[in-house]
Amino acid sequence: MLGSACTVNEPHHPSIAKKIAMDGYYVAGSVLDDKTVLSLSAALDRAHRAVLSSMGETRLIAAGERGVVRLPLVHEMAFMSLMQHPLIVDVVNTVLPAKPILHLQNGFALPPEASNDDNRDVFQYRFHQDFPRLLGGVCVSLNAMVTLTPFTEETGATRIIPGSHQKVAPGNQLDMLKQSIPVECASGSIIFFDSTLWHAAGHNKTTLPRKAVNHQYTVSYIKQQIDICRVLTSESIDLQSEIAKQLLGYFARIPDSLDAYYQAPEKRLYRSGQG
Repeated sequence: MLGSACTVNEPHHPSIAKKIAMDGYYVAGSVLDDKTVLSLSAALDRAHRAVLSSMGETRLIAAGERGVVRLPLVHEMAFMSLMQHPLIVDVVNTVLPAKPILHLQNGFALPPEASNDDNRDVFQYRFHQDFPRLLGGVCVSLNAMVTLTPFTEETGATRIIPGSHQKVAPGNQLDMLKQSIPVECASGSIIFFDSTLWHAAGHNKTTLPRKAVNHQYTVSYIKQQIDICRVLTSESIDLQSEIAKQLLGYFARIPDSLDAYYQAPEKRLYRSGQG
């Protein structure tokens, strides 16, 4: 099942870019080594505990956020490094036009099936597009999901409908379930997909959480899920490289006063060339 092609730039990774354009997704298997995966998994657990401590489980369940950690890079610097992994940055810059930014970074610890009752109607479990806008086949949003545990049908691997990107819904929820396949891969893999691809979280039938960190990158003029540069401290941003600042949206901020606007081009909050 093949979908309409998504416009791409001259690719550094032609096989990846072409696969995403044709099928809507590409799986880069076992990119991270076991030591890195274990370290990130432990970091995600710490970030999850921090969110539980600050927000409380009752509030998270009411918000449909059980098992979700928004912007784990705020809690653990390891995720700041992960969002600028060389392969991710290269593929993102290949597929997306202009100078992309990080739209969101979400950590997931999908609970076992027995714990899923409170999540049955949560957004992630329904087939959806992460970027529900069709712009004439032009891809302006790309996901990079990093798996921290094995993705299998048993563990609740993300289910996708190959070739469904850049299209309206190919049927109702039951129809889409029948058309879908689980994206099965080892821990440490990176699942790239056009954000218009129809997908849903699977149901975890094991006794352990299924963990992953999902990144969504967009062209810079699309608003972020959370204003990342306002969440981070100026001190932490100052420590980042130019690449990291670009991805965080630091060069695509909106001036909040005339004084902020009337600056030399290199000092403006919104730099030129952002699209």
